Amino acid sequence: MPVELHLPVEAHAALLASAVFWFANFSQGISMKDLNLLYTFEALWRDHSASIAAQNLGVTQAAVSGSLKRLRNDYGDRLFTLVGRRMEPTPFCVHIAPRLLASLAMVREAGSQMPVFGPKRWRSR
Repeated sequence: MPVELHLPVEAHAALLASAVFWFANFSQGISMKDLNLLYTFEALWRDHSASIAAQNLGVTQAAVSGSLKRLRNDYGDRLFTLVGRRMEPTPFCVHIAPRLLASLAMVREAGSQMPVFGPKRWRSR
């Protein structure tokens, strides 16, 4: 018999995010603990610049560099290397990018599907 869980709306998104990251990183044996690292990865992938990524994320360039350092430590790869004035992805980065970007898309989708609060709907059971 299936068990029905009554979780707060916020817990649904967190649970989905945890499952997505576990699945996305299972083959490498990596456990990503900070969703913000995915946003940083996406910004570097898109912008090819730590400074522009920082500006688009609304953080400092040092924060982006720190997040990139954590990603590099987690994956054991440089992920992005400076070529001229652009941050270019390594072959390993190109390999994992589709899964990480898809994971972030799923997190965003889960957040956009959050039901609107209504007192009648969320009465304690």
